[in-house]
Parts: sequence; structure tokens; C-alpha cells
Amino acid sequence: MAQRFRVPARPRRAARCVGLLVAVSLLAACGTSRSAESASPDDPVKVKVGVVPATPAAAIYLGEEKGFFTDAGVDLKTSPAQTGAAVVASLLNGELDSGYISSVVAVQAMAKGVPIQFAAGGDSVPTDPSRKMYGGVVVSEDSPVRAPEDLAGRTVAVNALQGVDHLSALVAVDEAGGDSAKVKFVEVPYPEQASALRAGRVDAIIASDPFYSKALKEGGRSVGDPLEALGRGALISGYVVTKQYATKHPDAVERFAAAMSRSSKHANKHADEVRRTIPAFTEIPEATVAEMGLPTFAPKVEVRAVQTVIDLMVTYKFIDKPIDAQQVVAGAG
Repeated sequence: MAQRFRVPARPRRAARCVGLLVAVSLLAACGTSRSAESASPDDPVKVKVGVVPATPAAAIYLGEEKGFFTDAGVDLKTSPAQTGAAVVASLLNGELDSGYISSVVAVQAMAKGVPIQFAAGGDSVPTDPSRKMYGGVVVSEDSPVRAPEDLAGRTVAVNALQGVDHLSALVAVDEAGGDSAKVKFVEVPYPEQASALRAGRVDAIIASDPFYSKALKEGGRSVGDPLEALGRGALISGYVVTKQYATKHPDAVERFAAAMSRSSKHANKHADEVRRTIPAFTEIPEATVAEMGLPTFAPKVEVRAVQTVIDLMVTYKFIDKPIDAQQVVAGAG
């Protein structure tokens, strides 16, 4: 039986829950945060953050350990969350001040009128082509699939339909000269993907580490990482706040963003510390973490990096109409 880890590398099935958040937002958007008030450096601001235990969240825990949030005047409290949708719901009812979420899930919520904004970066596509990603497409060793365009006419497993893996795969196939409309995508949780591939239920899987590396060790073959097709620097995940929170507590948002920026920069330069941090909040074994790829942490939410994702989501009909990224990045509009 394939080994299972407690939490997938990115949130599962969050996209299908976005519609529910619209109703929640109508009831809860008027609520206020219970914890954050403007404060002086000698009077730290309390910020409660919901974090899905995915590997790109390592930066916030490492920054907390290093004292970067304390230095920024932030009294940080992290709270585990199961999905990005759950994070957003907790933001809207005032249980959280900020939360970690996939960029695609966040934009889907924004497109449906949920009043949230990006406040800090999670992870992004590396701007340095030599820096490796932490996942990719895996096929069986004897598969005729050799490149993204070969996925046309095949069945491909993704962790969540209309999630970031799904979007990136569509882009990758088309950019390689294939026809993404001819790819059949099915939803299979990361821990179950390798067994689905071995059993022949799917022709390819798109996985993140530790599941990507595990699938390769069990006889799979890599066909590259479609996330790179999103574009260099494209935002994969980030930390969001409600628009109301950003308006009422700009100092808290600024301090949190500054601490996250410092944390992300440190994480990018200290892979050994990141690997030491990951097992504590994901329960991924240390031996597995030692071998798997690491995210590129995003020190800042670039408007361009968000707009890139938004435009692709419009192209592939993940959302109905464009959104101006300037309006959904806290402090940019």
C-alpha cells in the first residue's frame, strides 16, 4: 500500500467550495477582526493566521522561529486549516486575520465577489531557470508520453479540478503545441495518484512533493513541471486578508507583510532550515523531506505576478471576466 502523509502538498478540492464562500461573505463580511489593532513597535499587533500545512508554508514557521515577526512588532498566532476555502470562510467571520491560500482559489473567490486581497507572498514560479520546482508530471516508465503535448488524448490526474495544477497543465500542453481541450482531467488526491498511475486508471499524474518524488522512486518518469508554464515569477500561493481588515488595520498588514518578506528571503537562502521545519507542521518524515524539492518562496506579492495568473484563468475559463490585480493586492490599488 502506498505510504500516506497527513496533509497533501497543496489544498485539495478547495476550488469547488468557492461558491459557498459567496453566501458566507454576505453574512460575515461586515464582521471585524477580533485580534489586530494598530500598535507601536513597543506594543505588538496581534495577527492570527490560518495555514494549510503545505510545504510553501514553511517560511512563516521558520520566520516565527527566527523572531522575524517579533522584530516587526507582530504577535503571531498560527492556526492549522484544511483547505483554502476554510481559510477564507474564517477570514470573513473574523476568526482569522490572514490566511495561506492557493492563488487560483483566491482569484476564483475574488471573481465571485468575496472581498479578499493578497497581503503577502507564499510561493512562486522561480525567476531563475536553474532553480528546480517541487513537483511535475509523472508517467509510467513505458509510457509513450515524452512531452506535454503528448498528453492530448490522455487521462491526467490532478489534486483538484480547476486548481493550480489543472490550470498550469492546460497552459503547458498548449504552449508545447498540443491541444489541451483533448486532455481528460480527473480529480485524484495526491496520496492516491501513484497507485492510480500504476493501476493504469490514469495515463499521467501531476503531483507536488513529497508525492512527486515518491512516484518517481516507485518507477515513474518525469515529463517536466507544468507550473513553469504559468510564467517566471507567477504567484502560486499567498496570504490573503479581507478588504475590510486591510482598510481598518493597514499597520498590521504592513508589519505582517514585512515579516513574511524577511521570512521568505531567509527561507530561499537556507534550504537546510526549511527542511528541518517542514516535518514539524506537515508530519512528512525527515528522510522524505531530505530528498524532495523545495518551493521558491515569494518575498513580495508582485501585481504582475498576480495578473499573470488572472489572465490565464480568464483564457481557460476558470473565471468569467478579468480582474485588475492592482485592486486585489493590498496597498497596490
